[in-house]
Amino acid sequence: MPAAGPAGLAWVVFIEATGQGHFTASPAATAWLLFAGPATVIPLALFAWAARRMPLSSMGFLQFLAPTIVFVIGALQGEALGSLRIASFAFIWVGAAVFALGAVLKVRRASDTAETIVAPEPGLLDDPAEDRMEALGENPPPVR
Repeated sequence: MPAAGPAGLAWVVFIEATGQGHFTASPAATAWLLFAGPATVIPLALFAWAARRMPLSSMGFLQFLAPTIVFVIGALQGEALGSLRIASFAFIWVGAAVFALGAVLKVRRASDTAETIVAPEPGLLDDPAEDRMEALGENPPPVR
């Protein structure tokens, strides 16, 4: 149990003993409260698992999706949208677009650079041990 576990358990026992708790209110309430833990932990654990396997730049960009979805749902449901909210939303997405454009251009520049093959300087890849052996008058071992 984590460090806060015993304190939390003591608090639940105290609340239930004073009649202010909800665990013993009804079997349905108890079931819902017990289900709330796994219903919270499972999505968070899956998110953490997936986040470790994604590039941080992709993860950061995807973090814009949830507020955008909430914004669109609010607009469709008739939420009051003042000009300040719309302007702030637009600035956030312009920033995200600039970031995405910069990332795309960086990848393109990297791929252009990777396609350019530079020939090594003559003698650069030669084995220096062979040069020393030749200087001493010895024959290098044959390459297998």
